[in-house]
Amino acid sequence: MKVIRAGIFAGLLAAALVMPATPAAADHRDFKDNPGWHRGHDKKHGKRYHKGWPHRDEHRFRRHARYDARHRFRNRDEIRSDIRDVRLARREVAKDRRELREAYGELRKDRAELRHDIRRGASPDEIAADRREIREDLAKIAERRKELHESRAKLEAERRDLRDNFRRR
Repeated sequence: MKVIRAGIFAGLLAAALVMPATPAAADHRDFKDNPGWHRGHDKKHGKRYHKGWPHRDEHRFRRHARYDARHRFRNRDEIRSDIRDVRLARREVAKDRRELREAYGELRKDRAELRHDIRRGASPDEIAADRREIREDLAKIAERRKELHESRAKLEAERRDLRDNFRRR
């Protein structure tokens, strides 16, 4: 019960504080002149600005900023070719990662096959062939890792080149 009474009392207090301010808020639109930032040039009817356009200066400057942004880069073709090179390098890194993942999967399968052959008592020739396959898989993984490292280095170099071209403009 106390909570309800306190809520009602808080509502009445808020209403009592807000009520005297309502006439001041209602009189704001009765001014003839604009009391805001643009006092002088709002009085020039039909000259350059239209009354009632709220953000005229922002729109004008924004248009110029867009114009400047369009014609900012002089080396646009070079930047486009650098972006293309970065995308190709990313694809190369993704392809190398995929190949490395496949090589690890193949190694996992060959190790499982070796364990299976040892458990079922296969011939020493078959076990030696499985171990040879595992060594080949490890060599392939080392090669794929080296390719991935080179691809990442190439990607980083392309990104650096693109950053330099953006800074140069």
